[in-house]
Amino acid sequence: MALFKQIQTVGDLPSIGASREKVALDFKAEVKDEERFELGKDMAAFANAMGGVILVGADENKETGTLRGYVPLDQERAQVICEAYNKAAVERCFPSPVIDALTIERDSGKYVVAVNVWPFPTQLVGVAHDKAQHVYAFPLRVGVHTKHLRPEQLPMLMVTGPRRAAILLSQIDANKTIHLTDGDGNAHNFASLEIDQEGSMVRFRLGDGRRYVDVPLEAIDLVWRATARDMWRVTMRGSIQVMGGELDSALEYYPPRP
Repeated sequence: MALFKQIQTVGDLPSIGASREKVALDFKAEVKDEERFELGKDMAAFANAMGGVILVGADENKETGTLRGYVPLDQERAQVICEAYNKAAVERCFPSPVIDALTIERDSGKYVVAVNVWPFPTQLVGVAHDKAQHVYAFPLRVGVHTKHLRPEQLPMLMVTGPRRAAILLSQIDANKTIHLTDGDGNAHNFASLEIDQEGSMVRFRLGDGRRYVDVPLEAIDLVWRATARDMWRVTMRGSIQVMGGELDSALEYYPPRP
């Protein structure tokens, strides 16, 4: 689950037919720039997850979820949309997320708008329903949809340590070895990972894809790229044990001993 890929040039644009919406990418053929709550909601949902890009001028095939084609805008309209997202980030999102809204010339004189939204590491971003700022929603990008968090879910996602761990882990490139050292000094190599922010855990998978271990996000200490060995290193508290003592057995996480 890599951190979202920024879209800044025409070469970064998703390919027609093959690309599809995902947890860090949202296609929109058009938007209503006066509906600042809707614009703010989409940005806050990405900021509260792992970041993402809102791509305006991209038509999605609703049946397959793939990019049907581009419906680029004239330059003036594209600039209006950019400004609308910038204003919504300041006027409706609290705290304001870090965004980069820009126009990209897709065809001669025709543009798409890419709104790059970075994850917010220290707390959740709320979006105000109106300018009076009396009522807030807390959206979260889950899969290809946006859900609104309930009050009892907010504290869990506002704990800084697990949120920071989730954001760091989301930077790990696909198909890179993950070298994890547990609290007992045991080393384990994993092929991929999946992050469940709502469940406050990360699932590390072995190369066969079938065997995995679920580790609490709060148990993760350090995450960094070991460039010399072309792998990612992760350290954690607690231990990972092979149940039954055989390589084909299940893996289990055990919290640190008191």
